[in-house]
Amino acid sequence: MGGLSSHDSQRNEHVPLQHSATGLHYRLLNKDGRPTIRLHPLRLGACWGYVRDIWSTLVDLRWRYMLLIFTGTFILSWVIFALLWYLLAYAHGDLQPGQPHNHTACVHSINSMRAAFSFAVETQLTIGYGTMYPSGECPLAVALLTMHMILGLMLEAFITGVFVAKLARPKLRSESLRFSRNAVLCKVGERGPMSLVIRVANLRSITQCPARGRLIRQQDGRPHHAPCHPSLPSRWHVLCRVSILPLPPDLLPQSH
Repeated sequence: MGGLSSHDSQRNEHVPLQHSATGLHYRLLNKDGRPTIRLHPLRLGACWGYVRDIWSTLVDLRWRYMLLIFTGTFILSWVIFALLWYLLAYAHGDLQPGQPHNHTACVHSINSMRAAFSFAVETQLTIGYGTMYPSGECPLAVALLTMHMILGLMLEAFITGVFVAKLARPKLRSESLRFSRNAVLCKVGERGPMSLVIRVANLRSITQCPARGRLIRQQDGRPHHAPCHPSLPSRWHVLCRVSILPLPPDLLPQSH
């Protein structure tokens, strides 16, 4: 398969397939299903596609980057709302010393940025208020508290959904599948057609384990067009006759 190039219709880039040092060709896919094609670095404008599909981007990230984004997102949200609570206290005059006895603070005991940050964390994580609590007599505090709770719940639901989606991905499923080291091109039976024979072992006790395969061949395009490798569908037949799901006698492997 050397010399081929994979064409990405969205980014309009050609990714060459490399040769190994021994003259053999690299695999397009590893046995665990991961592609071996090396992608070129994306241009700055092409990165916008990853931002628009932020869900898939976060799910495909490595765990260390996901944990970093998880921590940074929550800290950033706490800092932003701490600034809003501090500005509310400043605009309402709660930070000025010597307040009269009839003065009602929007948030009690917020007298510094550190106190505002602590109040933002308590509000978003629903820890429970102590000496710092919003006043129901301040409409702006009620409005900001409502917005803080709604946006905080949305952020927690989104981040939690990404973590659940990453944990539910069957990445370790490939460890329970075993493939033969070599493939054999031979005739099945005395009059059978030439067939590509491989062995796949499923180590799990699953009664229904469908197999799918793709035959990739080189096909030169028109002049001034890069060659492509279309994947053609192929039919697979079980050769083992001792299976719990026996095949009909007239079912023979077919080659494509």
